[in-house]
Amino acid sequence: MEMNLTSEELSQLRVSQYETSDKVVFVKATCILMVADGYTMDSIANSLGVVVSTVYRYLKSYLSVGLKDFLGYKNVYIILFLVSIKYNIKKRVL
Repeated sequence: MEMNLTSEELSQLRVSQYETSDKVVFVKATCILMVADGYTMDSIANSLGVVVSTVYRYLKSYLSVGLKDFLGYKNVYIILFLVSIKYNIKKRVL
């Protein structure tokens, strides 16, 4: 399945992977990133230790509700804050 993420979505998903201690948030973010990278549903499920139906459920949820609701409000506010800090630091360095 082909899926294109914006650079902001990519950043938010990657930050959520590294900054969360919640396994479900990590798996959800990684799942969407792997779909966007072109991995098969079977390989995603095997890599993340979930069943294929979970991968499809996460993808359907992400596409229907968007990133904020997909990961949960609390996590997205933290992610947006961290991405803005990263962007500001990068902007100052350049």
